[in-house]
Amino acid sequence: MKQQLITRILVVFVMMSVNYVHAHSGSNSYLEISHNSVSQPSQTHSLSAQWKVPLEDLDKALDLDRTGDAALSWQELQLDSSRISEFMLSELIIKLDSQTCELEAGQQMLEKLSSGLYLVLPLEVLCHSAVANGTFTVEYGFPLLADASSRTLVNFVSGEATYTSVLSPQQSTAQWQLQSNRDLSQRLSGFWHFLQQGVWHILIGVDHILFLATLLFPVVLRANHHNSSPLASLAAVLPDTVKVITAFTVAHSITLTLAAGKWLQLPVDFVETSIAVSVVVGAMVALMPAMDRWRWLLALGFGFIHGFGFANVMFDLMLPLVSLGTTIFAFNLGVELGQLFLVMVGLPLLYLLSKRPAVSVLSLRLSMVLIAGFGLVWVSERGVGLI
Repeated sequence: MKQQLITRILVVFVMMSVNYVHAHSGSNSYLEISHNSVSQPSQTHSLSAQWKVPLEDLDKALDLDRTGDAALSWQELQLDSSRISEFMLSELIIKLDSQTCELEAGQQMLEKLSSGLYLVLPLEVLCHSAVANGTFTVEYGFPLLADASSRTLVNFVSGEATYTSVLSPQQSTAQWQLQSNRDLSQRLSGFWHFLQQGVWHILIGVDHILFLATLLFPVVLRANHHNSSPLASLAAVLPDTVKVITAFTVAHSITLTLAAGKWLQLPVDFVETSIAVSVVVGAMVALMPAMDRWRWLLALGFGFIHGFGFANVMFDLMLPLVSLGTTIFAFNLGVELGQLFLVMVGLPLLYLLSKRPAVSVLSLRLSMVLIAGFGLVWVSERGVGLI
C-alpha cells in the first residue's frame, strides 16, 4: 500500500511539472540603475536606468496583440507605447532618503535575452536631497503581470561600487546607502540574494530537475535488476549516486563559470534545445540497464550543456566583471544547495519505492516515458529558434 502511494506521488509530480515550464523562463525582469552625478549646491542626483520586462508578460497584462495573430509586431508596440510606459511605471518608486525621485521614460526598444524577447524602457531619474550622501530606495508593487514566482533583479551602480538586490512580491523594497561604511553589509546582502536566486532557479527549472531525475531514478529503482530482492539499505546506492551527481555538478560548474564570465559562449537557442534533448536522451538511457555503468558520463557530458543554461540567467544581469565573480560564486552555490535538497528529498522516496522491485521497475518505465514526452515537447518548441 505504501509503495503504491509513493508511485502515485511520483507520477503526479512528473505530470504536474509541465505546468511550471513557462514560469522558468518568463518570470524575471531586470532594472539597472546608474548613479551618474551630483550637482552642487542643490544636491540634485542624476541617475539613468534601463528596465527590461518580458514582452510576453506585458502582452498578458495589457493585451497588446491587436491583430490576434499571437505575434506582436513593432508597430503594435509603438501604438501602445504610452500605455506600456504608464503601466511599467505605475508602481515603481525610487526615493532618495524620504524624497520621491522624478522618473522620465525614454524611447522603448526591444532586446533578445536568454529567456526571450524583452521590452527595454530607458529612464532618466532626478533625485533631490539636502546631503550629498543618502539612502536610495527602490520599491515596486508588482502589478498585474506578476505572479508568486516573479522577480525583478536590480543592479545599482555608483562609481566603482555595484550593489545587487532581488525584488519579489514577498520582498518588494531594496535600499543602498551611498559612500558609507555599510558597503560590506550591502555586498553581503547581494551575495545572499543571488544565493537565493540560485536555489530558486534550480527548484523552478523543470528541465534541469527532470534531467536529474533521469540520472537518479535508475540508480535506485534498478539497483537490483539482476535479482528480485529489495535494496538492503539506502547506503547501497550512495556510491553510484555520488558518482553521477558529482559528474553533473563539476561539469555544470565549469561551464557556468566560463559562460557567465563570457570566456566561452554558445548560442542561447542551441543551449536551450540541447537541454531539452538531454532530457529525452537521459530518459531513454535510463531504460537501458546495459548503460548503467556509463551514466556518469551522460551526467558529465550534458552537465556541460546545463551549465550554459544556468549561465544564461547570469548574462541577463549585465554586471561588471568585478561584481560578476562574486555573483557567479553565490549563484552557483545556490544551485548546488538546491540540487542537494532535491537529492536528499528524492532518494528516500525512491528507496521506499524500491522495496518492491516489480513496482519500482514499472514506476521507472512509466516515469521515463512521461519525462521523454515532456522533453520531446520542449525540443519541438525550442528547436524552432535553430531553423
